[in-house]
Amino acid sequence: MAAQTDAHVTVIYPQEAPDASLLDERLRKAARVSEPFRLRLGRVACFGRPECGVYVEVEDLDDGLARLRARVLAPPFDPLDFPPHVTLVHPRTSDRAHEFWNSPRNAEFGEEFCVASVAITALDGRKCGTLSAYALG
Repeated sequence: MAAQTDAHVTVIYPQEAPDASLLDERLRKAARVSEPFRLRLGRVACFGRPECGVYVEVEDLDDGLARLRARVLAPPFDPLDFPPHVTLVHPRTSDRAHEFWNSPRNAEFGEEFCVASVAITALDGRKCGTLSAYALG
């Protein structure tokens, strides 16, 4: 999966905003009025069981991620209740989740970073590429 998609935090999932042109319009407008915000990488966790996916929790330090999502996901879009995260092992691309889960690793990352832009991406069957990108603020 890492060969297809760079490390990222998903802001909006395709099923939340199925109208791509409306998503692009709303994201462009929301980016203009949204200040850069901080996120922190937390502990390694899984979606119930490791084979359902292993990820790093992401803490929204300034509530900037939540505010951006709220600006974009007004009706007719339908937000999901899904924790911000960075995927480490996805069940679609690996059957080694238990091996990873049981291996020695850091329990918590603790790194903080600033989000200064957002992008709409799409998989072309081989690699995930950027369709549009917007600076915050």
